Amino acid sequence: VPTAAPVPIPTTPVPNPTPAAPSGNTDCTDSPLQFRTENGQGEKVWRGCSWVANKPYRRCSNEEYAAHCRETCNSCNVCVDSPLKFKLVKDGNIIARDCEWVGNKRTMTRCGYDGVDEACPLTCDLCSEEEEDKRKNIFE
Repeated sequence: VPTAAPVPIPTTPVPNPTPAAPSGNTDCTDSPLQFRTENGQGEKVWRGCSWVANKPYRRCSNEEYAAHCRETCNSCNVCVDSPLKFKLVKDGNIIARDCEWVGNKRTMTRCGYDGVDEACPLTCDLCSEEEEDKRKNIFE
């Protein structure tokens, strides 16, 4: 007795994030630094923007990830610092810090560490006037 060919199950496509309006900051990039977050089991793990890019429709809705991965999440229209702890190399050692630490002292020196200026554009004074105005209107 012949059997019918399998019928494909219809799937609903997952929408991609809507691109944001062009930014005044032409250097809007993802931070290359890994950030600390929790995995599904509640354990602290290190992730990067490539991890966010694997599921941007879900992960970019997290404001902390969107601030760290501005290009991936199309969030270049507002200049904010990443609120996440990130891994960086200082004096040959790998340390975990955040943008508050960058701004505490020797800010310009700390902004010079690889990847810090992308993670902390506001602290490192990289925001355009247009982005500063947008940030002030949203957060103040």
